[in-house]
Amino acid sequence: MTAAIQPAWTDFQDVLAETLGAEPGDVHPQSNFFSDLGGESIDLIDLGFRCQKTFGVTVAFQTMVPKGIETDDEGRLTPASRAAILAALPIRETDIPDGPFHYQQLVTARVLHELVAAQARFGRANQTASSPGVDAA
Repeated sequence: MTAAIQPAWTDFQDVLAETLGAEPGDVHPQSNFFSDLGGESIDLIDLGFRCQKTFGVTVAFQTMVPKGIETDDEGRLTPASRAAILAALPIRETDIPDGPFHYQQLVTARVLHELVAAQARFGRANQTASSPGVDAA
């Protein structure tokens, strides 16, 4: 098994730009994957493959938003759904819109990078914990 590489922002920026056919300088942490960068849902699958190849991590971006998210009659997230999103994603309360909600609003380059970085940390922790000859004491 290949060890996961902790991706620096600039390395992830390059992979994301390549995935979308953009220039790395056009990809900023706050860039929305869909509205700013022109990504589509299928591009999230491609990004996952590229992150596996480049960083040695598997991230299922297309399933990153928790199931069962509910909104009220005006399209705003219910308190329980807001809490579920905050628990599942590396975002802040202020990242979630107050008005009508669509999951695409949450998918920024920063969130995608943090998901890859977290998976790299998780992979290394699991590899160390299960590697023969490593003392966990």
